[in-house]
Amino acid sequence: MTLPRFIREHEIAGLFALRMGLSAVLAYLAAALLHAPETTWPVMSAIIVARASGQSPGGSAFDRLAGTLAGAAAGLLGGWAAHSGMPEFVVLALVITPLAFLSGDYGAFRAAPVAALIVMSAAETHGSGVAPAVLRVGDVGLGALAALIVSRFVMPGLPSRALKQAIAELTEPLFKYFALSWRSDAESRESFAKLSLRIRRELRDATVIARGIRQKRNGETESPENRLVAAAGRVHGSVSFIARALENAPELRERALPFISAVRDRLNSIREILEGRASTPVELDTALNALEAQIESFAQARHLDALPFLLRALKDDLDELAGAASAL
Repeated sequence: MTLPRFIREHEIAGLFALRMGLSAVLAYLAAALLHAPETTWPVMSAIIVARASGQSPGGSAFDRLAGTLAGAAAGLLGGWAAHSGMPEFVVLALVITPLAFLSGDYGAFRAAPVAALIVMSAAETHGSGVAPAVLRVGDVGLGALAALIVSRFVMPGLPSRALKQAIAELTEPLFKYFALSWRSDAESRESFAKLSLRIRRELRDATVIARGIRQKRNGETESPENRLVAAAGRVHGSVSFIARALENAPELRERALPFISAVRDRLNSIREILEGRASTPVELDTALNALEAQIESFAQARHLDALPFLLRALKDDLDELAGAASAL
């Protein structure tokens, strides 16, 4: 593998690591300048918040700061409850469970459970009392603020890059999924089902990223990012319907090879667009027209009346996917 290709394939991981590193360094410098008693906790909080955002923004940077501070405040209450004599396992359940629930539905709260544990650990380290826990809340806030500054002002475009890479990496599985839809043997059908689950999972992850970007744009629904994920999902759905229609005519595959090849080239061109490379225009009409003529010869006998419509729908979905990729 050449160095340029390695850099291109791992660009998002490298930028993600850079974001975490910058957040940690900024938190350390801030703690040192403020003469904080400990520099470990601000640095750890910065890393946790930067990692919690990951490739998905999880709401705006300010939302993440607020969510992390909410977790720290919950930890402060938990420390007070433990100091008052409540059993520690009960305190943990009462504090962590609601925060974990919130973190599952709201990206802003992803770092909240760990922030609460950091604050609650102050009592174990420094003994009972509110002052150590309050100081630890300040440490958490300082680290979260450092991560906010880096993600908001230094590296604000990482989620959009991550989304483009996620969809670019989906183009190959989508083509394999389409190619398998024309096969009827048991091994191919099993591979088809497994690949469908993988694509669904990766589409779900991409949807989370797009949802976070939408939140940063005050709920904008018609963004290119949302169009991109929706179009990729429709391609997957169209192929699933095509596979069902082809159950009665597995021998069509040989006649469909030119169209299958054209779909592969179309998806490759979409990947090139998403990766910022020069893309060769690919049209599907010629291969699709030829395939439709083949289908018409025995469509009525094999109950394939819907297949031409489904293939046209797939072409439209690929056009929409290419348009959304170009818009980004």
